[in-house]
Amino acid sequence: MKFILGGDSLVAFVKGKPYHVNRTAKIFNAAISAVNADDEDSFLELVNTKEKIVEKSNGKVQLKDGVLYYGDRMITGLVSSRIFEMMEVGLSIEPMIKFVENLMQNPSKRAVDELFGFIDACDLPITEDGHFLAYKRVRSDYKDGHCCSGSCGYHSGAKECPAMEKISAGCGNSKRNC
Repeated sequence: MKFILGGDSLVAFVKGKPYHVNRTAKIFNAAISAVNADDEDSFLELVNTKEKIVEKSNGKVQLKDGVLYYGDRMITGLVSSRIFEMMEVGLSIEPMIKFVENLMQNPSKRAVDELFGFIDACDLPITEDGHFLAYKRVRSDYKDGHCCSGSCGYHSGAKECPAMEKISAGCGNSKRNC
């Protein structure tokens, strides 16, 4: 296998196609070992992360022009990065794929774009079924404590609140925390 070792990366050529591995990547040492052993199959197994994600998602995630998609929606940003990170360290990506499946059911583009950033910033766990565990601040009467004027009760046995778009037009504003 032909290769070039640069100051910050390895470029290996398999069947005439270049593959880049950054020196800071967790797979770097394994990639070097595969190149030294002239083991193209092992090398490709290490670097073809996107294909592995598609395979492990049971067809729910697709790869189009090198970009991951769920249905017709692109998986980008922090969600995409976290899926790759989980693959690199050998964790199951199934909970994240289920999270993406749940997330993409949300009709709000803002929610789809920003929810995982909120989950990550607050260190909220994602469950095996792709949901996340969170908390909500309430007043002493168990009504919501901030933007919705106490219109929703959160005591044991409470029914669900109205759909977000029916509560307040202001709640669609990213500067408000609803």
